[in-house]
Amino acid sequence: MQNLGSSKQLTTAPQRAVKCKVKWFNTTKGFGFVAPLNGTEDAFVHISALIPHNLQGLPEGASITCDLDVGERGLQVTNIIDLGPAPVLENDNFSCRFVLGTVKFFNNRKGFGFATPDDGGTDIFVHMKALEKSGLGALQEGQRVRLKVLDNEKGPTAEGLQILTGETPACE
Repeated sequence: MQNLGSSKQLTTAPQRAVKCKVKWFNTTKGFGFVAPLNGTEDAFVHISALIPHNLQGLPEGASITCDLDVGERGLQVTNIIDLGPAPVLENDNFSCRFVLGTVKFFNNRKGFGFATPDDGGTDIFVHMKALEKSGLGALQEGQRVRLKVLDNEKGPTAEGLQILTGETPACE
């Protein structure tokens, strides 16, 4: 390994079972980056590494264990060994709130849709970026969701979301 003047170490050898944190993943483009916790440079992750796990994306902040190898442009994820639990949506902004609801519609081509809150309030705007931040590729009409909602001048907007399966968790 060499260090070329930055705090990140550059590597030229494959690394096995490296714990990483997902920096971001763009489900539309099919790639993103993870930050290895061992201090080496960020690694590229392509959608092809997710296919064996039936995933369309990785949520920002998720922990994964993976194998890394050096590609033409630097480190890249070659195999995902373990997917840690998805990060819990936290209320990190005083104006955010959590809402349970149902997907009213979502247009994948246009990259947005709406969810109807269970409390009967105003429909919540859901942009593709909220899905990408949450590691999701698409929503289906009628899906149950838990949304992290920011109220802004245009109305309630989803900042993140989780698809609910089975029992509905209490809203925190």
